[in-house]
Parts: sequence; C-alpha cells; structure tokens
Amino acid sequence: MKSTIKVLLVEDNEGDIELTTTLLEDSELRFNIDYVKNGKDAVSYIVERRSNISQLPHIVFLDINMPAMDGFEVLQHLVSYEILPPIAFFMLTSSQTKIEIDKAKELGAHGYFTKGCAFDVPTIAYHAALIRYNRTKWIESVS
Repeated sequence: MKSTIKVLLVEDNEGDIELTTTLLEDSELRFNIDYVKNGKDAVSYIVERRSNISQLPHIVFLDINMPAMDGFEVLQHLVSYEILPPIAFFMLTSSQTKIEIDKAKELGAHGYFTKGCAFDVPTIAYHAALIRYNRTKWIESVS
C-alpha cells in the first residue's frame, strides 16, 4: 500500500491549479492536495498547523510570481522559522532562468519544476520519504 503524500500547492492561477493537480494525480504516487492562492495564505496555512505535525504538508509547491508575497518570500520566511518541522519546498513556475533557479537553491528550495511539464516522480517520492524520516527525528529532538 502506498503512503499518501500531503501537498500544499501555492498558486494564484486557476488553470495552473487544475493542470498541476491533474499531473500529480496522474502519477503513480498518491497525493492529498490542498491549495491556497497567495503567499500570505501559504504562510498562515503552515504556521497555523505547525503544532499538529500530521496536518502539515510533506511537500509545498510554490508559484514564484504571486501578488502580495511571491514564492521566494514565502520560502525565505518559512525556512527561517525555527520551530517548523521538516517540509520539502519546490518552486513551480513557467520561467527557467538560471537566476531564479539559483535563487531558489540559495533560499533552500529542494527543487524547481516548470509548469505544465511532467513531474520528476522519483524526486518527489524521495523527498517525501526523507521528510517523513526527518520529522521522526525532529519529533524526538523536541520531545
């Protein structure tokens, strides 16, 4: 039996939400997908759930270009949050500029996917498993 990977999709475009959801659901992995439409809601979503680790996503897909708070700002804010359990962050964008890819890596993103392209399923599965393992270690360290 496959484990379900909890995903938070942070995307402001309805078409991209539908496309990304379809691509994830069509893969051989099982996903439970929530979504929010802007960066501020993403931060709130995660911060509000941080005390109940079972409610947190394993993976967050962040659109880069969003109003109010872009994906880079969300990433920077959340990776600096000291009492947050491990989460894998992937940038999701239509741009493939080296500057954006380098910035994502520098800020702590685990990967970078182009909208509308098939996902690298082994990479997602690897990071989901790694996050599960690291959360177990994190729980032990704060107990």
